[in-house]
Parts: sequence; C-alpha cells; structure tokens
Amino acid sequence: MKQKTLWIFALLLTALLTGCELPEQWKEITAKSAEASAAIEKQVGIKPSLSIFYQDGTIAKVDVNFAGSPSLSIIELEKIIQTAFREAFLLNPENQFQINLTFNKEAT
Repeated sequence: MKQKTLWIFALLLTALLTGCELPEQWKEITAKSAEASAAIEKQVGIKPSLSIFYQDGTIAKVDVNFAGSPSLSIIELEKIIQTAFREAFLLNPENQFQINLTFNKEAT
C-alpha cells in the first residue's frame, strides 16, 4: 500500500511539472508495461511486479519483483525481460537499461 501511495504522489507531482500530456503518456506506459509483464509471466510462469524508471525520455532502469523463485537462471531471466521490454516499448538493441531482480521468499 505504501508503494502505491508513493506512485500516486509521484504521478501527481509529475502532472504538475509536465502539463496536460501526462494522462495520454500514462495510458501508453501502463499499456506497454502490462504487455511486458504478460510476456514475462508467460515465459517465467510467475507474474512480475514492475517498476520502470525513465531518464531523458527513455527507460533507464527496470525493477522486476517475483513472488517466489522462478526455475530459470538469472541470465535467462535477463534475456526474457530485455526481450519483453524491447518488444513492448519498441526499443532498439542500442537502448541499454539496468534490470534489478528481486525475489520474495515464500512463507514456510
């Protein structure tokens, strides 16, 4: 819930600073994020939680959180995530972005 509150605050602050185009940009980013998330979930088998950070109008960093541990290697996960984002956001291979992975431990 705390993260959701921070997102809402960040969204409102961004709206004040960028003007009227924000709702349309937000819809586009949300749709592309959902597309990337679905592509990752389809290959990994676990729905990820995504946080995307922009710098100079392009994706600079992506935080990907899985509720559990996928049965894939970190290198395989990285390739899946890169491909999902490159396809959803129409990124060129030259566009480099950082990927941060986190895995929540399941309660035993």
